Amino acid sequence: MELFRSMRNQNRIYLLLCLGLFVRLIAIPFSATNEADAVSRIFRGWRLLSEPELITHGVWGPLHFYLISGAMLICENPVFSPMLLNILFSVTTVVPLYLFIRQEWEELSALYVSAAYILYPPAIYNSLMAVSEVPFVFFVSLSLLTISMARKNNGNWKNALTAGLCLTLAGALRYEAWVLIPLMGLLLWNRKKLLSVFLIASILFPCYWMLGNYLYYNDALYSVNAATYWQVNISEINKNLSIDKIIDRITFYPKTIFWGLTPLVSSACLLGMVFSLIKKNRQCVWLIPLVGLLIVFMYKSLNGSLLLRTRYSLILGLFTLPFAAETINCFSAYHRRKLIAFILIATMIPLSYVRFVLPWKIASHIPNPIQAIPNVSPRARALSAELTNQMRNRNEGLILDFFGWEETFFVALMTKKNPKDILIMPGVRTQKVKTTKLKKLLNIRKTGLLLRKSNSDFLHIEKTNQGKFLLKFDGLQKQLILKKLSHVGGVSFFRYRVLK
Repeated sequence: MELFRSMRNQNRIYLLLCLGLFVRLIAIPFSATNEADAVSRIFRGWRLLSEPELITHGVWGPLHFYLISGAMLICENPVFSPMLLNILFSVTTVVPLYLFIRQEWEELSALYVSAAYILYPPAIYNSLMAVSEVPFVFFVSLSLLTISMARKNNGNWKNALTAGLCLTLAGALRYEAWVLIPLMGLLLWNRKKLLSVFLIASILFPCYWMLGNYLYYNDALYSVNAATYWQVNISEINKNLSIDKIIDRITFYPKTIFWGLTPLVSSACLLGMVFSLIKKNRQCVWLIPLVGLLIVFMYKSLNGSLLLRTRYSLILGLFTLPFAAETINCFSAYHRRKLIAFILIATMIPLSYVRFVLPWKIASHIPNPIQAIPNVSPRARALSAELTNQMRNRNEGLILDFFGWEETFFVALMTKKNPKDILIMPGVRTQKVKTTKLKKLLNIRKTGLLLRKSNSDFLHIEKTNQGKFLLKFDGLQKQLILKKLSHVGGVSFFRYRVLK
């Protein structure tokens, strides 16, 4: 590719890759998976190893499961294989980003802004867990670069095709890509043939997925509707919605961009946007996908169909950050430009922890988490350590009561047990225990460990005359006799044995 021909170009890219890899690798010992979705994705990808299938329908796009399964095929470690996969995606995102900024602005600012992305705290944070946002941003960045190439005078159908294929792969990871199809298509509005090629390529997965969901659920948009139903009807997140909560929802993603990129870098990006609009230069068109996607985020946050998650803002950060190049370019003197860029980059990680030192009233308005390294509570680590201590062998079953999204799924993951040997109680009271899965577990694992929180919603036990405990499940003709082992942080540890 023409963009790679410069030796200086290649050296700068290698430098950025090494910096990104170094920062993330040294963070691994201090990090912990605290996203329940990440653990669920790992478990689904793990199941594909023993039960390969073509995924044609569902709520979550299938590509991430294939990627995780491939990583675990190389090394069947559920903690580190998916993490290393995401680290590679996160680090290599800097390549198309650097080339895009170099093409749209200039070479030196491309280096500085790409270095800022490498140290972008939410990008580091989420690269240390198996969340789909990281590979999603990678494929969008490739689409961003190739659309930029298609927009040039010598742009061709191959550029448009590549841009569309990258976006359809992104659409197999997250549905924000579906929203980006028309937004990024607008950038090719004056190139009708290239626009047609881009649109046809970009809708390949959405068409495949909607057809699969229609045939299976009789609802082409089942994936979107099911997620909304879960959040609004099952989790009841719109219940008792106050004015303060409404304001928090509307402002959450703008605040997440501001604090996630850190105030200094965000201010540089905002100034760059203003300069682009004032000068009416060709770069201002890249505001279209950013503003369009932000409006969709704010609307869906307001109606409750989009949860307030910092990791969802990674794509917004990707579209925002390049405008810092416009601000950096305003300084004609090389040494001033270098100094400004160094200050912006060097302060990113330290400023991501600013909420821990600010007064509470101010810190409460900063979205959490925006820091660079994910972690879990001391109780979660204590529960995990005790569970490891109590496990006799790898052939035991594990039944986990629900004691918080972060802690429960972290504990499940750290056992490194196959998901077929684990059952986690529902996280919402209105849900029911998956009796079919429980029956399957107890048929193959007659003994195992059970963790129960005080005042459990699902695990109701009776004390026997022998001082042991009996557990029954509605709709299941099996009883478990329990022997209490220990108690940690409000959670009791039992060893179970199936009676019948």
